[in-house]
Amino acid sequence: MIIDFTLKCKSYSENIFHSSSLYPYQCTSCGSRQMIRYGSYGRYAVMITEDGALDTMRLTVQRLLCACGRTHALLPGDIIPFHNYNYAPFLYLLQLLPCHSDSGQKPSSLTEKLHQFRISYQLLRSFLMTYRKYEQDIISMLRITGCYTRCLSPAAGEVLGICSTFIHETAQKIYFRLFRRPMFLNRQDTAAYPLIFCSRDIH
Repeated sequence: MIIDFTLKCKSYSENIFHSSSLYPYQCTSCGSRQMIRYGSYGRYAVMITEDGALDTMRLTVQRLLCACGRTHALLPGDIIPFHNYNYAPFLYLLQLLPCHSDSGQKPSSLTEKLHQFRISYQLLRSFLMTYRKYEQDIISMLRITGCYTRCLSPAAGEVLGICSTFIHETAQKIYFRLFRRPMFLNRQDTAAYPLIFCSRDIH
């Protein structure tokens, strides 16, 4: 699997399927850059619209074939692999839930928002569990990039707020560069799905 942080879901089709059939990506298996198109598959991506609503789009993902025979899925940089929710709505929805709450009880103020977005409280709780696996790494990222310079560790809500100020694909790229995995990836075993940077976006 290859993530190209110069690509976004909304412009993926135009930039990939309407462009040259030659791609400058490096194979995770042999290191070659001889990639050609090799089929595709469909997946769904949930995004936030300009008016703050959730919108589900069907994304056709290009598969690439290397000269060595290895195939790779080419993903845009604003999605979370193996997850229907893109990075932006994941962060936005997570901020609806008090991250310090371990009671498992649904705050009454959430009811209207849950109804508005047509999502369940259990989904938000699952987002929270995923976030907590990454919180310390995200805090490290914020300190390394100079986004958080105070001595004390920030509260979870503050961490999410700072992350939301990043351009979404930029935050994912910085995190990947530091930790070599996508932020909020909830699949621990990715041995069969190696992930690398787009070679033209390594800097």
